[in-house]
Amino acid sequence: MNIGDDFQKQDRETTHSDHPDESNRLGERRLVNQQQAHVLIPSARGVQAVRRVLASLDTCTVPIGWRIRVAVIENGNAVRLLHEHDLTCRHKLEIFFQPMPGKARALNFALDLVGDELCIFFDDDVEIAPATMSAYLDAAQRLGPGHFFGGPCTPLFETEPPRRLSLYPPSVRGLDYGNVELVAQGNHFLGSNWAAFACDLRRVGGFDARFGPGNDLVRIGEEWELQSRLWEAGVQDVYLPDAGIKHRIRAEQSRVSWLLDRHYQIGLENGMRALKGHRSYLRQLRSSVRALARVKSVDEFGVKVARIAGYLRGGLHWHWLTRH
Repeated sequence: MNIGDDFQKQDRETTHSDHPDESNRLGERRLVNQQQAHVLIPSARGVQAVRRVLASLDTCTVPIGWRIRVAVIENGNAVRLLHEHDLTCRHKLEIFFQPMPGKARALNFALDLVGDELCIFFDDDVEIAPATMSAYLDAAQRLGPGHFFGGPCTPLFETEPPRRLSLYPPSVRGLDYGNVELVAQGNHFLGSNWAAFACDLRRVGGFDARFGPGNDLVRIGEEWELQSRLWEAGVQDVYLPDAGIKHRIRAEQSRVSWLLDRHYQIGLENGMRALKGHRSYLRQLRSSVRALARVKSVDEFGVKVARIAGYLRGGLHWHWLTRH
């Protein structure tokens, strides 16, 4: 991974790192007889959002024998915002700054600074349940590399939930695969709440910066695309029912305009992934078109048309990318 060359670390407070020096890699300083894990939080929403997620992280139980290091990567702002505020956490905390948009680039940069240990990914608009860290750490200790993990997500709506919640993606309607641990079921996990060993992530090439927030075209999908490559490499998915979060849903995310745009983005992602993975692009397109005959409402018709439009654009965009 050579993505993230434009990053700078914050340098004002003792809890902030001074220089991204190889001799000070996050994964190299560990206490004797302690295992180490990293919490990686990309942020573009400002100090209050980061304070909320760090406060919820502080409520989490951490099993004896574990040392936690937290990295917040401020991403996409033209100027530094977090360095002007005191941010506290009961774990070792470091703040990084990267003005160039791109969540995938931010996470790749953080991966370059850790060893092969477990990395736990949270967004800055979540509340972490007290049992979540223990669930991840216990599973990592039991199962080890060759597995990636995720847990349920419960939405916290700023306004009334949208009328047709079932049409919304799991990031809004929530994600819950049940009350028991599930291994190798082909489950995807939300980017706001999942974990994997850095050695496995590096083995498959890390995050693809052509997907995800901060891109001009495809603003979603960096985690799901990476999780698909983990599957293909033989890394097994593990659902942990106790590794829960609550996800804040902004008022704008309940609007029909947001819904249509998100399904267009899902179509873009699917179109690019189909060609990137050498899958049958036309077969998936035909299946999507035939599904229009089975719609039961105008809203459902709208989201399916938006997906098809995005899928076509995604295929054309991937064709362009591979020839320039």
